[in-house]
Amino acid sequence: MSQKEKILVVDDNALNRSIALEILESEYEVTCVESGEEALAAFPEMQPSIVLLDIMMPGINGYETCEAIRNLEGGRRVKIVLVSAKNRIGDRLKGYETGADDYVVKPFDPEELRAKIDVFVRLKNVEELDRFKQDVLQLINHETRTPITAIMQSLTILDAESKDAESKRWVKIALNNTNRLVNLLEKSDLLSRFRSGDVRMECEKLNLGEELAHVLDALEDAISSSKVSIDCRVPEDVHVQADPRYLRFVLNAVVDNAIRFSEKGSRVCLQQSTKSDDRCRLIVTDFGEGIDSRFMHLVFEPFTQRDIHHHSQGLGISLALCREMMRGQAGAIRIDSEPGRQTDVHIELPLATATQDDNEESGSSTILLTP
Repeated sequence: MSQKEKILVVDDNALNRSIALEILESEYEVTCVESGEEALAAFPEMQPSIVLLDIMMPGINGYETCEAIRNLEGGRRVKIVLVSAKNRIGDRLKGYETGADDYVVKPFDPEELRAKIDVFVRLKNVEELDRFKQDVLQLINHETRTPITAIMQSLTILDAESKDAESKRWVKIALNNTNRLVNLLEKSDLLSRFRSGDVRMECEKLNLGEELAHVLDALEDAISSSKVSIDCRVPEDVHVQADPRYLRFVLNAVVDNAIRFSEKGSRVCLQQSTKSDDRCRLIVTDFGEGIDSRFMHLVFEPFTQRDIHHHSQGLGISLALCREMMRGQAGAIRIDSEPGRQTDVHIELPLATATQDDNEESGSSTILLTP
């Protein structure tokens, strides 16, 4: 039997405490106290999931108690719902400013209160799971960095000194797979830092065509081995405001995906769509098998696979990172796909400067790479 979530009810009125207890005790472990001081004393040991907090109380009031709870260990994770007969917008705003998650007006409907509590419990559990994932990723990245570095150094020495062709082949396999592991750990760590708000963007004026040229040069081997043609048509005068490190990561990930999922002998198209006065959109199109509509909602979620037990490579981290990077650059990314026909990835970024009117003819640079 699963342990019940804990709820702390703080109210100086005995009738209100008994009503809350009657509504919630069948599904939750409920503890009632009479004052803000008692709530602060009980909180550290209890560590409740939800605090139902009356505003008007003798001693420290609900607003002050809410602020004080947020400063306790575990206080940032708890969901606080203020309960009051006050219904003015100013009272509600003050509650949110002090750190409350919601505001319930007395007299409240029992079913509505129970529904709110259920929602906040689910939300808290989801947030805690996501926080746990991030903590695990950071721990794994930290603890494996030194041993993996030692393995890479050893394999590099073996590769340089090995004379036997068969031995050299096995060392190459080990090196390639170790590099894949390093890449996975670095992406996981970066995703964790993005979601924690620990990444700082340094945006500057960039020529989109030149950035694409750099990416295509880096992917030259992949293009050649895939026998896919790249048709890139972007106007010469398009300048976007972006962080060069993360823009290249996004472009590389999207174009590399398009190459890998294209049919041999087909092509990948990169073109700029009609732009507004302050936005630019790049569309990357491949003509592969497309994405099943049942899985479209998962394409930007990390660690998701249609068949996790039989997938061949990758854990979906790159596209998840792309979404975070685009958000950080005031941009956006989305995917449209027609299974069996084509997939379009739309990358939208703010323009760095005003460009020619859409009706005017503008010069363009065309890069056509054929294996």
